[in-house]
Amino acid sequence: KLPDRDGDYCMEGCRNFRAEATRVSAKILYRYATLPEKDPNTVALDAETKSKLRFHLQQIHTLIDNESLPEWTKEELHEAVLALEQEFDKARTRLGAVLEVLGKVWEGSKSVGDALRTVVSIVQEAKQAERKKPAIAAPVQPKRLPAPVNSGYGAPVKNRKNGLERPLDDEIPF
Repeated sequence: KLPDRDGDYCMEGCRNFRAEATRVSAKILYRYATLPEKDPNTVALDAETKSKLRFHLQQIHTLIDNESLPEWTKEELHEAVLALEQEFDKARTRLGAVLEVLGKVWEGSKSVGDALRTVVSIVQEAKQAERKKPAIAAPVQPKRLPAPVNSGYGAPVKNRKNGLERPLDDEIPF
């Protein structure tokens, strides 16, 4: 049964729905917002680098599960690694996000920290490769058309009567 339109319940439900929809849309906008491309603390990762990073992050998840840490610490580390995976889905990855995860692991296991250092080195290599790449490509020279070939038709001969190439047609074709 649907609520009456006259009652307060309908208005309250509408307000709650609108507030929840606004909250969800704000979270989505915040999560997928990217930093400007000129930010020096971000790096654009290609598909191959992203696949390498995801492979290493899966290994880190396995290492975290095998460590003898308290469950709450394992959950925090898993959440931090998942947040890093979501950061890799953006157009530009923040270098600070990688270092935040490294800081959380610093207090945890040494083997997980060593595995995360490989992730940091891959991101650093991608940043160095991005710095070496020229910002603007050299302009491409357009292809030039070949010179026209003389086809044997001479210059147009002018009509002697009126000085034009063809005689004037006074007929209208309609």
